Amino acid sequence: MSNRIDHSRKGLTVLVGVFVVILLSGCTGGAATVCSAVGYIRTLTVELTGDATQIQDVRLCDRDGACSGLDGLDPTVSSPGPLGDDIPPYTASGSANSWSFTMPNQPEEVTITAYYADGTIAAEATTDVVWEDVGDTTNCKGPAKATPVIMPLN
Repeated sequence: MSNRIDHSRKGLTVLVGVFVVILLSGCTGGAATVCSAVGYIRTLTVELTGDATQIQDVRLCDRDGACSGLDGLDPTVSSPGPLGDDIPPYTASGSANSWSFTMPNQPEEVTITAYYADGTIAAEATTDVVWEDVGDTTNCKGPAKATPVIMPLN
């Protein structure tokens, strides 16, 4: 008889445990979000309006002075970018009227400068950046794309 009572107690204990787990899982708001440790790339596009046939380069710099370019640094700022001296924080690609910048972070404000081949400035603008998540990665700060920046040339 005592063996039967032990089995009943074990069954009741398991049943109560399952019930408690179900109740507690309802309090957590659902399944937890698990984020990948992989770094994501953010993209910002700059569209130049006007005659861009003589544009040689377009650079993007953030508030901290980290810029696109060969060394990743604005020559007027002595501090390195967020990734250190060896890795440009922002990489640029493009030509003429359309330029694209990739980056590991999401700056809130950037300064964009378009240069002629002789190094003179064709246009410069500081603008706030509006970011949109790409895919279903809102909770994990995954890949993002900025609203395109339209910049008229002088």
